[in-house]
Amino acid sequence: MNQAAIIVPLDFSQTADKALDAAISIAKAHTMSLLLVHVVHVPMVDAVGPLGYAADAHQALFKGAREAMDKRVALVKQHGIEVEDKILDGFVADTIEEQVNESQAQLLVMGTTGASGILERLIGSNATHLLHRIKIPMLFIPEKSGAFLPQKVLFATQLERDDRKPLAHALGLLVPFEAEVELLHVNANLQLDLQANTPLLDALQKEFPQTQLKLHEITADSASEGLELYLLDHPADLLVMVPQRKSWLDRLFEGSTTRNLAMQARLPMLMVPEERNA
Repeated sequence: MNQAAIIVPLDFSQTADKALDAAISIAKAHTMSLLLVHVVHVPMVDAVGPLGYAADAHQALFKGAREAMDKRVALVKQHGIEVEDKILDGFVADTIEEQVNESQAQLLVMGTTGASGILERLIGSNATHLLHRIKIPMLFIPEKSGAFLPQKVLFATQLERDDRKPLAHALGLLVPFEAEVELLHVNANLQLDLQANTPLLDALQKEFPQTQLKLHEITADSASEGLELYLLDHPADLLVMVPQRKSWLDRLFEGSTTRNLAMQARLPMLMVPEERNA
């Protein structure tokens, strides 16, 4: 397995298969390999129960996982992509984090389903757990999203720090898709200063001349309100953000309405950290 691998956690659900399809598209575009990972977690059993129950359950889970994994591996190979698979014991988030660190992968692609918290409702509990523990980009594919064909990409930026490196990395992933990329800055100070931010746009456009870049600044009472309103009027295929701090993401989505959460639940999200693994 080369170091340019994409890790795809699988639970063999329809949502996970959507994530696998997206990973295949990216792998074909960049000649990258895939590492498919399934984590088996056997439920605790009563100590007074049959001693062989846990072992039997474990064996049955592994057998079913092996059959399901073989089908996905065959699918990947049909596209001419190098693929490795692992079926492991453990807790999902912890095991995926270990595999990211061991494989030195460049991207993690995973399907997401709703859960209880604000961020969890957007990207799922396991994804939320991983978000601030691994240092590679994570692409979240929601259960209600369509095929991964990013033509209009929205990069939500605070413009309070240099987002050039994470944005450049995101653009590098998106170049083969020939997507139009919009940089959105929500200004809560009610004062627009588009001219002050054009150097960033100019530098990126020079670095990625084949990608059409646009910069938009809007005013709103909060980042969450501005982002939601902008997405309602300007639908996107992919939302890119830099998860600098969990508290910022919490504030970003804490005012989200049920209607807009549902809208965002269909929108793939690419989280690109400020610092990446070497």
